[in-house]
Formats: sequence, C-alpha cells, structure tokens
Amino acid sequence: VVAVSDMRGSGAAGAAGVAAGGSPAVQSAGQIRLIVAVRDTAPAPRYHGRVHRGNTVMKLFSPLARGLVLVTCLALSGVAAAQSQVVPTSEFYFDEDPRTAKPIVAVQGEGDALVDKLLKAIGRNPRAKAETAQLANIAMAGGRPQLGLELYSRVTAQIDTNDGMYRPVLWNYGWDLYRNGDHEAALAQWQALLQSRSVNAQWMPATFALVLWQLDRKQEAVQWYAAAVRTEPGKWTGADRYAELLPDWREEDRAVLAEVQQAWAADPPGWR
Repeated sequence: VVAVSDMRGSGAAGAAGVAAGGSPAVQSAGQIRLIVAVRDTAPAPRYHGRVHRGNTVMKLFSPLARGLVLVTCLALSGVAAAQSQVVPTSEFYFDEDPRTAKPIVAVQGEGDALVDKLLKAIGRNPRAKAETAQLANIAMAGGRPQLGLELYSRVTAQIDTNDGMYRPVLWNYGWDLYRNGDHEAALAQWQALLQSRSVNAQWMPATFALVLWQLDRKQEAVQWYAAAVRTEPGKWTGADRYAELLPDWREEDRAVLAEVQQAWAADPPGWR
C-alpha cells in the first residue's frame, strides 16, 4: 500500500518525443510535502525457501525479493562500472529503440491534478508500475530524491529483463539520477541496458559520452563520441546541431558534450 499525505507539485506529463540520445522531458514539480509509507502486502507465492532477517520472513522469489535482488545487482553493476571500461561494443548505433528512450507517461495532466490522479491509480492498484515510475520522476524533479528512489525501487521490485517496462524504467531512472548529480548510479542503469540485450540504440553514444566525461573517464567518453560520428557523421562531427539533436537536454549538458566533441576532434580514435 502507498500512503501519501498532502503531496503537491506541478508536472508536465507528456513529452511528444525524444531525439537520439535525448533525456526525457522533466516533469517539473514544485514543492512536494509528503509522508510516505511503502509496504508490500501482496500475497507471497508459496515457495518453501525463506530468507530470515530479524523478525521478517520473506518468501524467496516473491515480487519484493526479486526486486531486492534486482536493486542489488544494479548496485553491484555500479561498482563494476567503476572497475571496468565501458566502451562501444558495435561500430554503429542505428537502432531507434523507441520503447526505451521516452518518458513514462501513464496519466496525462499537470500540477496537483496529475499527482492526485497518480495517487488514486496507485491506491487502486499498488502494483501499477507505469504510474509509480511517473510519480517517481515527479518526486525527483521536485526536490524529493529519496522519495523518488523509494518509488523507483518499488517499480524495480516488480520487473525483470523480460518485462516490457524494464528498459524504459531504467532509462528514465538513469536520467533522474543523472539530473540529481549521481552520475555513477546513472551509468549503472544505462550499462544494465547496454548489457541486457543486443540493441545498438541511437541514444547510447551521446548518453554514454556525456556520463563518462562527467565521471572523468574521458578516453571512454571519446570512444563513445566516435561511435556517434561513425554512425551519423553529418549530425555529430560538429557541435552546432546539438540544440536540434538534443532538445530535451539541459544547456549545461550540451556544453559538456561539446567538450567531448572537442577532445574527439583533437584525436579521433579508430574503430578497434
């Protein structure tokens, strides 16, 4: 059950589209005042295995247990990202990946009315994944990152790599983490998408170049930028089209990518 009292904000819930490598349009939120209690009350499947933690007995492979395993794996992938190189695995990145690179908009609306609709939807169905993810975005954009993390964790507790929500949730989660300054955690979400299936998505080169440069992993960032140029040289050779190609990025992030472009232009790496 999710109990939220006096949650107020404003949200613009519907970016029409996202350019290659673009971030979802932020569902801007004002002040959000809330008290949140999240509890998984769905009946657990009848498995014999159990995990004991204090006085808590958690059925193995229950939705909550699966979610905790997924969250743990994503955290470990963040450690792995810091220890191993993240470089292009393909020469070109032409796949559109339209179901991934888009905002999660389960309910149309804005402001307090949108928040109220989402809360009602989640109240009717505590396992409403899209509505919970949309509310998580609003919370993080509204300066309540801890709430956003809790809500995203609630969603990841219900999904795995075979779920249709897996890729859009991790993509959006990554951008929300990035915008809140947690670049390492953002990289972990996107790296999980890079490894989960053979999709050479258009959004990957610019996005990985951006986050890796922010993490001072400049050689890897330049390799990703080189992948963008190899794929569509007319778009990425210079930085003059960034506003057109990345309309949903913040100007400061386009400026960071321009630094990557300059480093690439100074010494373009070849493909292996």
